[in-house]
Amino acid sequence: RRAYPDWVIERAGLRVITTLDLEMQNLAQRIVAEEVARLRPVYDLSNAALIALKPGTAEILAMVGSADFHNAAIAGQVNVTVRLRQPGSAIKPVLYALAFDELVISPATVIWDVEASYRLSENDLYRPRNYDETFHGPITARGALANSYNVPAVKLLDAVGVTRMLEGARAMGIASLDREPSWYGLSLTLGGGDVTLLDLTTAFHTLANDGFYHPPQSIAAVTGAPDGHAPDLGLPPSRAVVSPAAAYLVTDILSDNAARTPAFGANSPLRLSLPAAVKTGTTTDYRDNWTVGYTRFLVAGVWAGNSDGRPMRRASGITGAAPIWQAFMQAVLDDERMLMRMGAPLEPSAWEFVGAPGAVRVPIACPPGLSCPEEEWFTEAWLARTGDDGPLADTAVVETMNTVYVRTGGVEIPVAACSAETGVSRQLLRLPVGLGRVLPPLDAVAEDALPAPDAERSRRIAEEQRAALAWSAQTGIPLYVGPCDQAESRVRELLQNQDLIVRIDAFTDRVASVTGGAAGRPVVTQAAPAAPPPSSAYNLVVVTHDRGCGGNFVMGTVRNRSGQLVPGVRVLYRDEYGAIQEQTTGAGAEGYGAFRFPVLAAGQPHTIFVTLLDRGGGAMSPTANVPHFQGGPSDLGCHFVLWQGVD
Repeated sequence: RRAYPDWVIERAGLRVITTLDLEMQNLAQRIVAEEVARLRPVYDLSNAALIALKPGTAEILAMVGSADFHNAAIAGQVNVTVRLRQPGSAIKPVLYALAFDELVISPATVIWDVEASYRLSENDLYRPRNYDETFHGPITARGALANSYNVPAVKLLDAVGVTRMLEGARAMGIASLDREPSWYGLSLTLGGGDVTLLDLTTAFHTLANDGFYHPPQSIAAVTGAPDGHAPDLGLPPSRAVVSPAAAYLVTDILSDNAARTPAFGANSPLRLSLPAAVKTGTTTDYRDNWTVGYTRFLVAGVWAGNSDGRPMRRASGITGAAPIWQAFMQAVLDDERMLMRMGAPLEPSAWEFVGAPGAVRVPIACPPGLSCPEEEWFTEAWLARTGDDGPLADTAVVETMNTVYVRTGGVEIPVAACSAETGVSRQLLRLPVGLGRVLPPLDAVAEDALPAPDAERSRRIAEEQRAALAWSAQTGIPLYVGPCDQAESRVRELLQNQDLIVRIDAFTDRVASVTGGAAGRPVVTQAAPAAPPPSSAYNLVVVTHDRGCGGNFVMGTVRNRSGQLVPGVRVLYRDEYGAIQEQTTGAGAEGYGAFRFPVLAAGQPHTIFVTLLDRGGGAMSPTANVPHFQGGPSDLGCHFVLWQGVD
């Protein structure tokens, strides 16, 4: 709606003062142009756009619509900040904020990153994949969002619902998601709906603004209007759309450099000299790159790509858009005059993110098989819901346990644990039953008040449980499957093998013991098992390239003839360039019987040679030749080697 009549705009001589900071605008234009010129020959990336907002007021401080306004070859006069593009994973924080508010998950909730399938039609299944083409097993919501894993995000959207995500996204500022829910599918959380850079950056401003939506502002003042024709241009009121606690949980995760290190490295372009919460996005076939993030005093979003939609040359959000975002944000942080004009403090301590009302940080005991911080943030509503069972109630169980073994092919493997009156007290991960289904609804008094899953959801839960048991068998870390009198039938059913030999015996594996702690929370003490004797010789069983983690690693396990993991075995790593590393397989509760080498020449195609050594330094195995970045599966970056004793 126009603020003035036509005759006032045409003849009154109005003076319009925009919210743009001219110095910041010039800085942004220069950085976008320079970075695109630098990245173009590497990634075939010809254009980029940038928007910067002031937290609290959503004033537009800088808006760069293209890398070169005068370049017709890139449609330089098109303002890409208001054009529809697919956001990739950059939209995931919206979903996680809603899930925290809806009490579907907490940051410590385990989301199983294992293969999943969703039936689109009778003969069509949707199978989401991670960017690194790897499944990562059980991972916390913190780790899943920080590392931008796709499979957990799709499972979370399935639990929250497409309609709810659309409602929340629009409320946070993404008005460009304007189609009916039926038009979108589960790929919505992976960027399957077109948005504008301005809208997406506005949604991140909502997170930075404690969950209060504020429409972006481009006009600071208008002078020169005739008497009686000067409307109020004051800031419109903000609107609470996400709780401050849920918004802060997302902020804390997106600013956790340690949590995102497995996928992005410790010194990625997402890291600034001051705390920043940031998320990348990459679309199918590398057509769009995104990086959107914020500090306490500045929000910025960057899109990079080609205006005609032509795919770039394997450019991702971290390599295409993130360098532009980092260069702009860091340049602003380094400019004291610009900070003073923004009203931002110069003291670094004032830039630290601080907890929000309704967010509480508490110590947690990390269950075996997970990577967790020593303390985690939760909403007060989540803690009230989990009550005396503790904040990990949807993820882990503390019970007196026995171990469930299965025997197949002459090897007995622990795959699960069950609760019994006698045994050893342990905290173990639950066998998954679907997100949000372990804890009862807020208005229910018992878990059986939940509606029963339909046939399709039951199929997906069983599929996930089978994959979880396979992870347990591979890692030797049992999962809790319920009471021991039901465990045998449940394991047979899930493994779909009635001929297995199933045995339930005393709990003797290597996981941590649990004792009572402060406020009723479990305290974990690591308990290493008695080490099985090493073999004198080992065979190479397999080398694969579809396991592990994001990044570049050679890793694996050493087992004796009976299939038990063996600690303390020397492992030698050599490559074609003469680099040498040596480790011994782990003896602690984490990484027991395993080794993990970073690839030293990570970006270069070459062969790595891995050998097991005896105590005198002699070879006691054939050498495994591990191809790295040489086409096919070896391009995945992570490589897994399995050795097994022959005596």
